[in-house]
Amino acid sequence: RGVYVANPHVYTVEDGSRYKRADADQLGFKREVDPFGLLNPGKMRSFVSPRLFVSPRQ
Repeated sequence: RGVYVANPHVYTVEDGSRYKRADADQLGFKREVDPFGLLNPGKMRSFVSPRLFVSPRQ
């Protein structure tokens, strides 16, 4: 009984909540606003950033 309080003293989003994985709404929002995974990399373990590469010059 009681109220759940998220832990603000952790590095990842999942560790600070009662869920071990981010839900579809959170992942969808992350993909929408940060499609390349440049903002806070590593902060959301459930988010898999796309592999970006630069093709070599010919």
